Amino acid sequence: MDTHEFGHRSVLGVGLALLCLSLAACADDLSKPLSPTYGDAVRQNMARQIVNPEPAMPSEQETAVDGNKAVLGVDAYKAGKVKSPVAVSTQTQSSGGGESK
Repeated sequence: MDTHEFGHRSVLGVGLALLCLSLAACADDLSKPLSPTYGDAVRQNMARQIVNPEPAMPSEQETAVDGNKAVLGVDAYKAGKVKSPVAVSTQTQSSGGGESK
């Protein structure tokens, strides 16, 4: 066996062993309990973006539906007699900004 070839293999083996050891050091102990505040930032962001992040339970919500009105709505939809929604603009433009005397 050529000593030059053996040197590359041993360097490669040592490098691979060091890589495995360094990756093993990065492993986290998953048996530890999470912090009590884990996920607070996500819940806070959701609360800011959702009108009611914790809605009432389904049993508390009013679910009464008039079946006749529902049928009339479906029939109107099938006949193409549904009112088109009104376009709403969310952009406003203004000019000026100073007070004139």
